[in-house]
Parts: sequence; C-alpha cells; structure tokens
Amino acid sequence: MNRKTFLQNTSVLGAGLALNKFSFAQTSQSFPEVRWPVSKRHFKSDVIENAIKAFQSKVANKELGWLFNNCFPNTLDTTVFIANKTGSRTRM
Repeated sequence: MNRKTFLQNTSVLGAGLALNKFSFAQTSQSFPEVRWPVSKRHFKSDVIENAIKAFQSKVANKELGWLFNNCFPNTLDTTVFIANKTGSRTRM
C-alpha cells in the first residue's frame, strides 16, 4: 500500500471514529417494549420471566438485555398453546 492510500484510509477511519458519537445508527437508552402484551400471550412461565430478569441484571449492555427480553420468549408468547387430551386448546 502506498503512502497516499494509507493516509486516505486512515483519515476516513479516523473521521468515522470521531463522528461515532453523533451517529444516527445509535439509539437512545430508552428502548421500546415490543413484546406481546401479557393479555395476548398464549403461554406464561415464571421460569422464563425470571431467566430474562437474571440475564438483564448480569449483562452490561442494556440494548442486549432489551433484545433478549423481546426475542427469547417470542415463541412461547405467540405459538405455544396448552391442549387437553381431547385436543382443545386453551390459553394459560
């Protein structure tokens, strides 16, 4: 790599790092709740809720905790039903 190319690449990288603080890609620390409301969930589990709280308390990245809260229980919230032996489905 010649000197000119090196200087161009490092100046672009430096500008990107300097402007990172002002990036439009960054979000605020207030993340929206996008998980289904409790009244619409098909399955509820205290074990799952406790696992989410435990994960969020141990992870330093708040966005990762928010993502885990919205994604981890999604299958249970939207697709799992409790069924009787007769096959009729009920909500828990």
